[in-house]
Parts: sequence; structure tokens; C-alpha cells
Amino acid sequence: MMVNYNTNAQVFDTNAFIDILKRPREARVLARNGLCYKTTWYITSVSQMELEKLDYDYTDVVSQVGHIIGKHIIPLQITATHEKIGEKLLDECPKLHYPDNLIVSAAFCLQLKHNTSTFISADGACLQVCVKIGLAIINYRELVRRKKLRTPHYGGTLSKQYRRLSPQEKVNYWLDKQ
Repeated sequence: MMVNYNTNAQVFDTNAFIDILKRPREARVLARNGLCYKTTWYITSVSQMELEKLDYDYTDVVSQVGHIIGKHIIPLQITATHEKIGEKLLDECPKLHYPDNLIVSAAFCLQLKHNTSTFISADGACLQVCVKIGLAIINYRELVRRKKLRTPHYGGTLSKQYRRLSPQEKVNYWLDKQ
């Protein structure tokens, strides 16, 4: 499958994905805020595991959500790089837990293939980690409640030097971190 490098990547937390499935009218907020335009939507293999644990049929859920939002959703396999960065995120951020660390690291690594990568979730711990590592976020429940999108806040990132790094340098920073 070919990835369009002129688009933005959006990676969904499992619970945000379930929210779209349960409340399809709220998914229109995504379209109103331009979140469906020029984006590639991803769901990770970890989310597949979580959905199956909650007794959801993964393929059915993905096709239903894809139909609701009118976008094709691409499954994203977790790699060794995602796992390595995910473990370091667990060490750095004690509020983050497994398997959310893998979903965050997958979203973080997608910055290498797309213009931007955004993590969509309502999990406060995940969103705090994303802000800290410089990943764009969307708080799904806040978006639905406010019916408009807030500009992401990056004030909590690690350092000014870190913010200036390219996406490849940021990934290398986390891979090399002891």
C-alpha cells in the first residue's frame, strides 16, 4: 500500500474509535473541523487487540467507522522501533500505561512519512505525553463537546532544543535515549 506523503496522519486511540462507532452523529464534528480533509487515518494493531478483548469484531468496527466518516482507515502494524520508543515513553511518563504507549509511539513515528502526525484520544495521560514529546493532539471528547477544534498547545515539550529538531532527529533522540 502506498502512502501519500502530502497528507497528514491521524492515529486514533481505541476508545476514540469506539466513541465514533457508538455516536456516529458526533463524527460529523470531525468533518466540520476539517479533520477528514487531506488526512490518512490509522488504527494500530494494538487497537485491534484491545477491540477483540472488548468483544468487538475488528473488521466490522473498522468498516463501520470508515463508512461513518467516509474515509478508508489503514491498519498500522506495531514495529520493533515503536516498541523501543514506547518503552522509553513508559519510563519517562509514569501515568502512561501499556498498550497506549505503543499507540503514541506509532503516531510519533508517522511524522517521518507525513507532513504532520496527530494523535486523537480522550485519555489525559496519553495527551500529556504527546504534548511533552511534541506530537500534535486532538482531545476527542473536548472537540465533540465544544464543536470546534482548539489549537494544540506545545508548551510542555522537553526543551527548546528538542522542539527545533526535525521529525527524524526526534525519533533518533528517543531511540538513543538511555
